[in-house]
Amino acid sequence: MTSIRISWPGGSVIADLDAGPTVERLLAVLPCTSDINTWGEEVYFSLPIRAALEPGAQQVVPPGTVCFWVDGSALALPWGRTPI
Repeated sequence: MTSIRISWPGGSVIADLDAGPTVERLLAVLPCTSDINTWGEEVYFSLPIRAALEPGAQQVVPPGTVCFWVDGSALALPWGRTPI
């Protein structure tokens, strides 16, 4: 498992990431900056990487799961319900 720090002017959080090709791509571009967006009770931000769905990828994840949205090239941090 790999840990990264996601920070903003008011604080930060440590995210634990499972090993895989997407995480390798993410680590290769760090550190980087991005604008934060929200969708329902989810924060996401674009990253300068492209990735394909990995085996075992899920469309719905429990709150607190750190995931990569392949269609939007964004890291997503859901904490509750989204519009779908």
